Amino acid sequence: MSTITTGRRWHARYPALMGDGQVAPGGQAEGSSAAAPVGTLSIRSAQEALSRAYVQAVISVARCTFSQQNIDVHGVDLEIEQQVVSGDDYEYGYLDVQLKSSAQDLIYGDQIHFRLERDHYDKLRTRRCTVPRILVVVLVPHDIDDWISQSNDQLVVKKCAHWAWLQGAPKKDQGSVTVHVPLKNVFDVPALCMLLKRVRRAEPLVDRS
Repeated sequence: MSTITTGRRWHARYPALMGDGQVAPGGQAEGSSAAAPVGTLSIRSAQEALSRAYVQAVISVARCTFSQQNIDVHGVDLEIEQQVVSGDDYEYGYLDVQLKSSAQDLIYGDQIHFRLERDHYDKLRTRRCTVPRILVVVLVPHDIDDWISQSNDQLVVKKCAHWAWLQGAPKKDQGSVTVHVPLKNVFDVPALCMLLKRVRRAEPLVDRS
């Protein structure tokens, strides 16, 4: 993941707080008798956590369940499961997600150009898996201050997540591979439900005819 600013406007809002989350000498957080510093979680870890929260929110609203993989061995970060009623029985669909995030400007035309390590690319393109896999790329603003905004009415998370299905993609010999993620493939509730419907019907996730 890319380097992100610690928040230039943070100091304007909270002049008592320095970039490392400590109280400036002689300073005090506005409107309180005690300072309220930010935590020490790294920017990269915070970006990863926000990306997971974004995707998990979509999964939850789609009324699906998920399990999180804490050790990335198989190129899978999240496993999604959907249960639907079919007549007097149930149907199940499963989908694996490799989750990536970036604060860089990666949009070229109608695609995101995202560079993957070849090992991750190979695990996404393989046909030898019983559960389909997709890549989800979450783009966030460069400035951490712009990641979220909230009011009594809403919580807004910026920017957006997009998905790509790479199964059957050609073998590459270089150490990293640039994949093209269509901007039209927004990872939202309708898209997730559509993907899981195709999984249940044993259909390709993308019509490549």
